[in-house]
Amino acid sequence: MLKIISFSGIDKNSRPRISNLRPGSIAHRCDALVIGDYIISVNGIRTCKLRHEEIVNLLKNAGSKVTLEIEYEIPVCIKNLGLLIITHIRFGGPADRTGILKTGDRLLGIDGINLSSASVKEALQYLKQMQSKNATGPLLVEIDRTPGCLLGINLSCLSVPEHAIVIESIRQASIAERCGALHVGDHVLAIDGIKVDLMTSAEAMQLLRSTGETIKLEILPVSQIALKPSI
Repeated sequence: MLKIISFSGIDKNSRPRISNLRPGSIAHRCDALVIGDYIISVNGIRTCKLRHEEIVNLLKNAGSKVTLEIEYEIPVCIKNLGLLIITHIRFGGPADRTGILKTGDRLLGIDGINLSSASVKEALQYLKQMQSKNATGPLLVEIDRTPGCLLGINLSCLSVPEHAIVIESIRQASIAERCGALHVGDHVLAIDGIKVDLMTSAEAMQLLRSTGETIKLEILPVSQIALKPSI
């Protein structure tokens, strides 16, 4: 069973939302559900007009194969105040490891660019520009995950112009998509320090599945590959 707990519905004046995932359940082990996600539909049945009891029964009787359509919130700029506030810092990420940035800090500028009148979208664009500007080669990406959860990426093998393991697809709402550091087309150079340049895609996928709670991926971003001069 999925073991999703939802305390919401049209009779409770709230959108259907995941309030708890029971530890060890299928929903808890998968890489696509997080507490707070909105449940839009279950096996194609829309939940917006269902009562709490109907939603619970729908989840219980979903069958052996369940298709959930979910929606999750993206932080937005605090209205009226015109401030950019750090709302979340990924545990174990570069910002977290410095120990300098804290949730609730006001963001005034990025690399000398004044953000006093910038929107969240503009600030994120500046950050991406800084990443592209500073990235001149392979990057080391560390991702934390719950034991048993899949990362949510598929790898394939390229042979032209040279052998390479690349990210073929990223599952929606997966750990990989939520972290924002991986993109389709990125070349995977190593997994937990083990080079994959001589592996098949199946061997690389098997190595990826055998990693622990913290996955270390050495990647060459697709943006850098596109900038390489042709010979």
